[in-house]
Amino acid sequence: MKNQIDQQVVDLAQQMINIPSITGDEMAMGEFLANYFRQLGMVVTKQEAATNRFNIFAHGEGHPNPSLIFNSHMDTVPPYFSAREDSEWIYGRGACDTKGIMAAILVAAQQLIEERITDFGVLLVVGEEVNHLGILAANQLKLTPDYLIVGEPTENSLILREKGSVKVKLTSQGRSCHSGYPQYGASAINPLVSALKELIDYPWPKDQERGETTLNVGTIQGGVAANVLAEQAEAVVMIRVSHSASEVLAVIDQITKQHEIEYQTILNSAPFSMDRLEGMPTGVVSFATDIPHFIHSGKTYLWGPGSIMHAHTAEEKIGKEEISQAVKTYIEMAKKLLISTD
Repeated sequence: MKNQIDQQVVDLAQQMINIPSITGDEMAMGEFLANYFRQLGMVVTKQEAATNRFNIFAHGEGHPNPSLIFNSHMDTVPPYFSAREDSEWIYGRGACDTKGIMAAILVAAQQLIEERITDFGVLLVVGEEVNHLGILAANQLKLTPDYLIVGEPTENSLILREKGSVKVKLTSQGRSCHSGYPQYGASAINPLVSALKELIDYPWPKDQERGETTLNVGTIQGGVAANVLAEQAEAVVMIRVSHSASEVLAVIDQITKQHEIEYQTILNSAPFSMDRLEGMPTGVVSFATDIPHFIHSGKTYLWGPGSIMHAHTAEEKIGKEEISQAVKTYIEMAKKLLISTD
């Protein structure tokens, strides 16, 4: 039985990796998931989150608002590349973030259904990698689970705390002219660069448990040629917040006003704390998840196989043994929590 389950989850992970689902283009992945759950005999809801984009919520027969929900996201970062494997690893976009994890959840769901355990659901959403669009839409389902198990690559540790994230787009306006006569124009790039320098050098507060707040200037665009003063320039900045997202935004507001540039908040997610489960090793992560955006009053557990260090890379991968063991762990977590509910 062990080998059969192992190969099943390995094959399923590769099958899902080979369905591209970069954020904004998740439809084919959603259809695959809906069909999979229907074959298990689960009740499936395709919930529209945006045009041609939908979440999948599947639940056991007779449990439209189940006590326990497994959750992860079906979208991936770009660029897409297909699955390959060796004796130890599965490679491909989404291997660990999060199609290998979804495969473990799906096989665990099958095993639970076969054991006639049906008071659970699986919520797989779009848009996690960009703006949490899917999980925000999922709040309209009015689900009230006692337990939410969220699958992300945590290296098999139960995560107690995660950083928040603030993503902003800075935009600077200038006046173009010949670069030989800069006194007749105004470069949009200069104030943008100055503002970015201040943000990079700012002494962001630290948190004793979550560590440092870190900043990444992800993209910069501006200008048309070296001999023309730039009429417009923009940058997108991501800040991993260990203390207070509101304080970060206040600093951004102050610095952008000083340099007479504008900013737009794309993402604002506060640091969050999750729950313990007896007997499971724990940890803290520097990434953010959908968790703060899902409204419910139950307990939340963040756990999954794979390493975030492999996510978003050209060699994204997840261990075959790891996702095989994850099937068992998800089943054990579900049984333990559902028994405590009874």
